[in-house]
Amino acid sequence: MSQIPTYENFAITSGADQSGNPVLTAHGDIDALEVPRFKDSIDEAAARKSAYVILNLSRVGLFNSGAMQAVREANTQLSQSGQELVVEDPSPAVTKIIGLTESGDELMFSLTDA
Repeated sequence: MSQIPTYENFAITSGADQSGNPVLTAHGDIDALEVPRFKDSIDEAAARKSAYVILNLSRVGLFNSGAMQAVREANTQLSQSGQELVVEDPSPAVTKIIGLTESGDELMFSLTDA
């Protein structure tokens, strides 16, 4: 079994907010090669069974439809388990895909003054 290559143009870091909810911060480009790693990171955070999973997308340059589909699927799965996905500070690239896919009404957003 071969491993999907990872490139320096994408990273995802994890932490927690003051309430202990997981916070994932994506950095760089989430293209077709990186979507599985992006989705796995969200799934790992969801497994913590916190009230919220916070996904900071402020540092994302490229965000394709596969990445948007991963966010939508995670949102559905979290909702079914009584959790909520919060998209924090979406970058212009993310905001564009949200608009094109008409996903804005189904997602919870948080905007900070960072």
